Amino acid sequence: MWKLCQEWRIAGRPRDSESSVFKNYKKAKRIFRREHRRAVQTYLYDLDRKLEQQSKTNNAEFWRQLNARKRSFKSNTGGGITFGDITYRDRESLTEQWGQYFTELYSPAQSELFDNQWKEHVELTTNEIFSKMRPDSNAIVTTDVVESAILRLPKGKSAGCDMVFYVVDTYLMI
Repeated sequence: MWKLCQEWRIAGRPRDSESSVFKNYKKAKRIFRREHRRAVQTYLYDLDRKLEQQSKTNNAEFWRQLNARKRSFKSNTGGGITFGDITYRDRESLTEQWGQYFTELYSPAQSELFDNQWKEHVELTTNEIFSKMRPDSNAIVTTDVVESAILRLPKGKSAGCDMVFYVVDTYLMI
């Protein structure tokens, strides 16, 4: 794939569907992504299988591996965002916590070099923004809206210059 990428760059990065260099590069990327997904799926399957075997044979080893895996994936099974020691899940609390975060972020340190004019500007701007923010109680996201948005996502595409990846698993396409 690297060689095809180099050829594509040397050819001036053509993007028209008639260009054979472009077609070959895109095909190589599709194959690479497919194989990468397959390798990741196999790896995760093997991890699960090893964990299951450990749970049957050695209880202490099972819990050691489970905790190590939980730490490595930094999983947060409850969702929400943690500020300090508290996890917030509802919209109003999250808005309030982000407001406090940015207020603290731009609060002056005890220093003579701190720009008080900038501090006042930031306080006025954040107060104005957060005073106007209101959750829209009429906003409803139905499964039809989500489904139509998922179906409109491009399939088999890699990230562009903006590095936005379109990862649509098959279970989302149902």
